[in-house]
Amino acid sequence: SLDAVGVADDIGRELTVDLSVRLKRRTDNEFVEMFTGWPWTVLMRVVLPLLGCFVAFVMGKEVLDQRERRLKQNRSFSPTESVAELVCMVEGPLGFLYSCALALGQGGPNMMPTQIHSLFFASLVGWKIFTTLAMTTFTQMAWERRSSEAANALR
Repeated sequence: SLDAVGVADDIGRELTVDLSVRLKRRTDNEFVEMFTGWPWTVLMRVVLPLLGCFVAFVMGKEVLDQRERRLKQNRSFSPTESVAELVCMVEGPLGFLYSCALALGQGGPNMMPTQIHSLFFASLVGWKIFTTLAMTTFTQMAWERRSSEAANALR
């Protein structure tokens, strides 16, 4: 603590300033407590990875169901008709990998090495853009098909 530091202003009057510095222990920081506390650990390393694994399992089951339905109708894979299967084939494994990364400590006090972090999350964003584009293309084609069917019905 520094007491009574003398400083002169522009006019020449002396000003007195009391400065005090308090150093906190590492555990006094609320952000450190949040990232190392048990609620954060349970949420980020247990609950979210389990939820992600469940979603990946549901997506895998959807891929198998879509494939079985397609094979019963004797049709081949078509991205325009099997968009749910395509999205689940791409997003399911990525969701599982992200769940594994969370369970290993990503998003907490311990992060993966920068190279792995950058590669994994950059590719994750790229695949999400791909599946979003596939969904919007499919939605646009379905909308145009329904619009043309409605126009033909009115004739």
